[in-house]
Amino acid sequence: LWDAQLAPRAGEHVFSGGIYRDVYLTITDPLHVAWNGTFVTTPVLTEEKATVNVETSIENKGSSAANFKIKTVIVDANNKQMAEMISDESIAAGATKTVNHLSGEINNPALWSPDAPNLYQARTYIYENDLLVDHFESTFGFRWTEWTADKGFFLNGKHLYIEGVNVHQDHAGWGDAITKAGVYRDLKLMKDAGFNTIRGSHYPHHPYFTEVCDELGLMFLPENCVWGIGGFVDDGYWNSSTYPIHEEDMEAYNKSAAKTLEDLILINRNSPSVIAWSMSNEPFFSANEVMEPMKKLLSELVELSHKLDPSRSAMIG
Repeated sequence: LWDAQLAPRAGEHVFSGGIYRDVYLTITDPLHVAWNGTFVTTPVLTEEKATVNVETSIENKGSSAANFKIKTVIVDANNKQMAEMISDESIAAGATKTVNHLSGEINNPALWSPDAPNLYQARTYIYENDLLVDHFESTFGFRWTEWTADKGFFLNGKHLYIEGVNVHQDHAGWGDAITKAGVYRDLKLMKDAGFNTIRGSHYPHHPYFTEVCDELGLMFLPENCVWGIGGFVDDGYWNSSTYPIHEEDMEAYNKSAAKTLEDLILINRNSPSVIAWSMSNEPFFSANEVMEPMKKLLSELVELSHKLDPSRSAMIG
C-alpha cells in the first residue's frame, strides 16, 4: 500500500508489498560475525602489489564476556592462500566489536575488470576455546577507480568509456517475483550485447544481482529507492511528489530513505563491480515548495554514503 512516509512514494513501477525474494533464516552461535559485518578494502593497490584490510564487526549475544581468536584468510579463485591474519580479542556480553586485519603485501594481484573479472575471498573464522563458532566468506576484487571532470572515467589507471544500460528487476508475467535464473539471464544478455555497466534502476536489487555483475564483469551503479515521476497530482497516489508535501511526513521519510541506502551499501560494498552509489532517481519530480528539503536530504544521503563507504563516490541519479 502507498505510504506517504516511505520511499519510494512514486514511480511507474509499483511496489505492492509482500515477500517476493528468497528469505533465509541464519542460525548462529551467540558469538558471530554481524549481518554483512565485513568491509574489505585495499589500502595499497597497484598492478605489482596490494594489501587487504578486512574490518569485521563481531557480535556477542551471550550473557557473559568472551575471549576469542579471529582469523582472516585471503584466497584467490583457485583457493590458493594469499595472506593470513590472526588476533586474540575479547568482547563484553551484549556488545559489538570491530576488528581490523591488515595483510602484508600480495604480489601481482589479478585485477578485476569487465574483461577479466578476477575474484578473491576473505574468509573469516572465529574460535572460542579453540572451537570454531562462526565462519563467514566475503567475495571481493582488486580494482581501483578514478572519476575526472576533464578526462572521464578510469579503471585500474586506464581510461574506460562507460557503456551502460538501466536494468529493472521485473519480468513480464512475473512482476517482481523473479528467479535467480532470470536475474542471470538479463545480465548475461546485457554483457553479450556489449555493455560494460549496469545502473540498477531504481531501488536495491536482489544481492544476487550484484554477485552476477561481479562474476560477469559488469560495472554496477546500485541505486537507492528515492524517486518519482512527472505529472504528479497530490499525496495519496503513486504519482505523488518524490518528497513529502506535508511536514508531518518528512522526518519519517528521511529516515526511510537513509535506512534503505544503509542496507544497500552494507550488503554490496565488498563487490568490485560497484563503482559508485546512486542516491536517487529523478528527485526533481518533487513539488516546488519542497525542493529545498529534497536537496538537503540528498546532501545528507551523500554524507551517509561516504561514512559507510569512504572508498567510493556518490552520484545523484
